[in-house]
Amino acid sequence: MMRTLAVEQGQHGIRVNAINPGIILTPMADEVLNTDLSAKLKAQTPLGRNGTPDDVSGTVAWILSEDAPFITGQEITIDGGYTIGGIRL
Repeated sequence: MMRTLAVEQGQHGIRVNAINPGIILTPMADEVLNTDLSAKLKAQTPLGRNGTPDDVSGTVAWILSEDAPFITGQEITIDGGYTIGGIRL
């Protein structure tokens, strides 16, 4: 859907991109992630940690900025490299 919207809206100067966050440590995540699972996910992430809201907000700010005016139809995964090796638990 995001790519279709990017094609359809591009002629109007509207950019459409998707942000796909991975494990982001938020109060909502705290409700479902116990300490053991959080540690396991961290260990399986190439950057060696779980994400924070700042990791996502910085990317969102960049994609909305004048520094990214020619980017559209893209999916940006913010997961510290977790999905590179496939999903595993």
